[in-house]
Amino acid sequence: MSKTKQQVEPLEQRSPSSAPRSKSQAKTPKKQSARLGPGLHLVFVDLGTHETVSVRTLDGKRLTATFHDHLDRALVDECMRSSRMMIACDTAHGPMLMGALQTRKTIEHEPDGSLVLSAKSVRITADEQVSLEAGHTSQVTLQSNGKARLTGDRMVIDMSANVRVLSALVELP
Repeated sequence: MSKTKQQVEPLEQRSPSSAPRSKSQAKTPKKQSARLGPGLHLVFVDLGTHETVSVRTLDGKRLTATFHDHLDRALVDECMRSSRMMIACDTAHGPMLMGALQTRKTIEHEPDGSLVLSAKSVRITADEQVSLEAGHTSQVTLQSNGKARLTGDRMVIDMSANVRVLSALVELP
């Protein structure tokens, strides 16, 4: 027998697609966040907001993850910019970023206590001031307003060719 508009199937016989829906049921059901699975997973951070980030697993699966409370957001930004892998795991609240995977040697102190930086070029930047200090009397200070100050007990300038000073005013005591 064919159905007409007046005939209605009993609830037990209705398929889910034929059941009438109220306005609240008509909305798509709340999407459950995708899971990573048990264990720790390596992910790349693609995009982010203050509360969540979009991550991509090594097999290309895309998920939304939250941040662990002790994870520095600046580290997440750095990993995103440099395409560095991060570590994520599943929690009761869905995937969560836990930290970064270290793939390069960190800066370490030498056995004698010194620190050696070796690179083609070294750049140090600061919003307000950069200071280099050795002991209690020697200091180089560079300020954002253009002032540079060398402080110490003695200064020796050894140049094999020229010493050139460009300034509107040079004062020597």
